[in-house]
Amino acid sequence: MILLIFPFQAELDAFLPASPDRRETRLGGIRVFGSVSEPDLRLAVCGQGKVEAALACQILADASQPAAVLLIGSATALDPALRIGDIVVADVCIEYDFGADPVPRFKARAFPDTAGPAAAFRDTSSDSAKVVIGPMLSGDRNVFDPEQKRSLHERYAAKALAWEGAGFHRFLRRSGMAGWEIRVITETADSGPPTLAELQERMRRDFPGLRKKIQSLVSPAV
Repeated sequence: MILLIFPFQAELDAFLPASPDRRETRLGGIRVFGSVSEPDLRLAVCGQGKVEAALACQILADASQPAAVLLIGSATALDPALRIGDIVVADVCIEYDFGADPVPRFKARAFPDTAGPAAAFRDTSSDSAKVVIGPMLSGDRNVFDPEQKRSLHERYAAKALAWEGAGFHRFLRRSGMAGWEIRVITETADSGPPTLAELQERMRRDFPGLRKKIQSLVSPAV
């Protein structure tokens, strides 16, 4: 079984919309979703932030013993080449706001039975989303200012920024589990904050394409 963790419910619902095929149970007191057609996937919401991600991942992993755990969600682009809908697979997570020198860096653990993210994410559909592999920043605050995004990109050479990665990667390191952080870009490097309606529409449009890639990724590993 592969466990998919989402920071908030709207991301999970965009990935796995409500339907007669969708099922809900509880593991360790946390709501867990799945579908009859994808029996080897379990989906859950961890909540926003590093601490919530680490706690939820540990509770769910203890309760279900998954083969791997994926952190999936939205992200702000730092690389100006990225467009809305592109997918970033983090090979390194950088906790840039931890206040330590040097900053904590977490290398992704290899997913079972694959040759790596590039091979796993070969085009599997007609969608036009670009998949890139590179560093992801993790911090506990949003960055909407284009100038600040440019500065972070120059300093860390990171592709994108989100909140939960450092907690997720600490869980992977301490548990010895395999897993990746995979993000869909919902804000470009030169844009300000989207409205809630814009964010939800982008997720509804772009997360189904990610789901197809995840399906191709996990099929040889379950």
